[in-house]
Amino acid sequence: MELIGFSVISFIAVATSLAGFLEVRRANRTAQLVNRLQQYQPLFLNDRWTRVNYALIDIASDSEKWGRCTLLVTHKRIAIYPYVPDDADKVKALHTIQPNEIRGFWRPVKYTAGENTLWIHAEINSRWLILKVKLYKYDMQALIRAMKDITTEDQITAYRRRRPYIHRAPTTVFPATQTLTGAWELGQPVQLYLMPLCLVIQENGIVRETIPLSTIQEIGSLKRMEGGKPKGLIRFFVDNELRAFALDDYEAYATDLAEASKRTLEEPVTRKRKSKDDDFEEDE
Repeated sequence: MELIGFSVISFIAVATSLAGFLEVRRANRTAQLVNRLQQYQPLFLNDRWTRVNYALIDIASDSEKWGRCTLLVTHKRIAIYPYVPDDADKVKALHTIQPNEIRGFWRPVKYTAGENTLWIHAEINSRWLILKVKLYKYDMQALIRAMKDITTEDQITAYRRRRPYIHRAPTTVFPATQTLTGAWELGQPVQLYLMPLCLVIQENGIVRETIPLSTIQEIGSLKRMEGGKPKGLIRFFVDNELRAFALDDYEAYATDLAEASKRTLEEPVTRKRKSKDDDFEEDE
């Protein structure tokens, strides 16, 4: 019995020692990559101990796979590198986002002492992607400062507006045109994606049109008098042109679209100090 106990203790000691050795080796390989990336004059670059979790999501897909990475932000790009590279001198970025591809950035909830999540929207090769990044509070604040250096004033203003931000997952709708008799003719289905700056129109996962919310006016909803599916429509004007889309959840969608559009006209409230319960991040 004593021999078995000794064997178990020895096994635990060896396993712990091996785990420690592997962790140190991993940290050293990550450190080599971090040192190499310093040459790009980063605005943000995690160190070898920082836990950076990420997921790169195509909004046309339901898949959301998370992993760890080394995150680099410069004036020229956001780059995702392997967390533990095989060869730090030769490793290439897994994913990159250029500043001109960024369409906005938002934290869906207030800061917490634990992990915080940032959503970075990007349009790359006519596909709408969201890079989701999880970091602890002070690392996240450093990342937000870096994002403000590479994004537009409109995107920064949108980030500072009041929460909760309005997002609606891609929704299948039917473009609608009204005939002389008043009936609505429906076209081929597309997907609408509502985010704090734009209404995105996609077809089979490809971005066909991006409408800035600030240009959308006279938003309304109405029930289809001719009956059938979908039950109703949302309608609005863009540059004096009537746009209409049929969907079942037409009243709630029109309400969200109107609220999101109205917020683009609001200037965020500025404060010199942040109270315990406030979520304003002027200086992060």
